[in-house]
Amino acid sequence: MLMFKVLKNFGLLDTVDNVDKRGVGTVNRTYIVSEGINRYALQLVDFNLFKNVRAVIENVDMVTRHLRMIKKDYDVYTLQNNAGSEHVLVRDSYWRCYKLRDNEAIFQHFENDIMYYEIARILGRFHKLTADFAVDKLNITIPNLLNTYNYFNEYIRANEECKSDKTLYTWNEFKFITDRENIFSFIPNLLNSGKVPLRVVHNNVRKSNIIFDAKTYKSLYLIGMDALMPGSLLSDFGEMARYAFSTTKEAEQDLDIVYFMKDKFKSGIKGYLSEVKDFITEEELRYLVDSIKIKALIYGTRALSEYLLDGKDYITNFGYEKLDICKNQFKLVQDIETNYEELQKIVLDVINTLN
Repeated sequence: MLMFKVLKNFGLLDTVDNVDKRGVGTVNRTYIVSEGINRYALQLVDFNLFKNVRAVIENVDMVTRHLRMIKKDYDVYTLQNNAGSEHVLVRDSYWRCYKLRDNEAIFQHFENDIMYYEIARILGRFHKLTADFAVDKLNITIPNLLNTYNYFNEYIRANEECKSDKTLYTWNEFKFITDRENIFSFIPNLLNSGKVPLRVVHNNVRKSNIIFDAKTYKSLYLIGMDALMPGSLLSDFGEMARYAFSTTKEAEQDLDIVYFMKDKFKSGIKGYLSEVKDFITEEELRYLVDSIKIKALIYGTRALSEYLLDGKDYITNFGYEKLDICKNQFKLVQDIETNYEELQKIVLDVINTLN
């Protein structure tokens, strides 16, 4: 069994009591391993996403070394295997393991409103601490990640190649996407024109990738840095906010309860700007709200493309998860568009309080 071999590599197999899943995403999976009073965060990286795992490891090593050695701000307890490596390859899978100290925890849910402030603040701190890192040193580990217009093209292709009658029942989604075609290339255009700077981007800020203080809920460290690449902080912020400030999980089918939480967003933007206020540019500030809408649109479009090409019949699989995700994310886009001016005002008001 794969888990047995992984635990053995980290010297935990003979003493471990329990393994609980904590988070499953497109980049990695997190498990909490219990060993008596000791706890560990064990992470599996998805090889289907990363074709060159060595390039991923190089990126993680370079940035964590920068945080530890240059910034003195990354006291994460990372386990090593018998060969002295923090990165363990087991049967074509790639693993990392962190020992959690007594005061540290990884949460499955937002346990306290403080966490909405802290998830954004720790991303801002990451951007602050890596602002002087030589971003050109990073490997491009996910081809076309910066070319977000590619997601629009992939959807058009999926719509044309779909072998079932799903396209008859997703016309509204087709119109929703094509009406917003120009949005897909918005952030890449800002980067290519030099209007926003190229920065180190985490690309996977989730609760399961944050070590919190177990009592105060303060975010201590970002982990799960496998998707590190050059990019725009807008992409990072938009993805974090899309994920954190929605009322529901992404596959929620009841669209009446899906909306963007303005109060939680206000808390989050305070946390984020408290860290980046001294170096974020005016252009980046201007488009923080837009970035959330863009990332939700892209996430929903990707899900719809996968739904159209999964080879399953629409009628017998009504409510299939990928379609639910698409509808959910498009509802989030609509809510952000409806409240766009109010959300922009929240950003401006927070900026004024920090100046």
